[in-house]
Amino acid sequence: MPLTLAIIPALIASSEGDRYAIPQANVLELVQLQGEQIKDIEIIHSVPVFRLRGELLPLVSLGKMLKISIMDYNQMNFIGIVVLKAGGHQFGLIVDEIIDSQEIVIKPLGKQLQELKVYSGATILGDGTIALILDVMGIIEHANLKTMLDEQQKEEKIRRFKGDGDDIKQKKEGGNFRRFCSLKTLRADGWPCPSQRPPALKSCL
Repeated sequence: MPLTLAIIPALIASSEGDRYAIPQANVLELVQLQGEQIKDIEIIHSVPVFRLRGELLPLVSLGKMLKISIMDYNQMNFIGIVVLKAGGHQFGLIVDEIIDSQEIVIKPLGKQLQELKVYSGATILGDGTIALILDVMGIIEHANLKTMLDEQQKEEKIRRFKGDGDDIKQKKEGGNFRRFCSLKTLRADGWPCPSQRPPALKSCL
């Protein structure tokens, strides 16, 4: 295999009928919003956000970012979100459908597409169709989320330092203080192998 090619596990998602590959190394979980939950989406600094387990999760519509669709939350009964992480930042990518989970061969982009930072490569799927591979960090930069996410991260560090919230408890034992932290397990461990279907979108409640 040429040195320019590599194989990675990926989640295959679609938007407006086109397929895209998302590296599973960046995937934390899948979330679905239905009915009244969609009304909980807020707009902060022109960015839609959803409060997932008490934490603000910025949302990016894949179709709107690529200018292939218009996102109107008031007209939607269902929203599928892929929660992604890159560079210490988390956000939710709104897609139309989760199609499959499979290993893909990464191929470099042609010169015409190399300037598009939201893509890191391309791949040929099992049915012969071509899918572009999304660059998660590139999406953060393209959607101008970095400043907002940096500020959110600073606020979280301050909150944890002050000991606010339910995540940090102090217990005195034998004259010494022990700190107990309830850690959130959001890793994508245990995802199905390429021969299996990906897990169904799960409710955030």
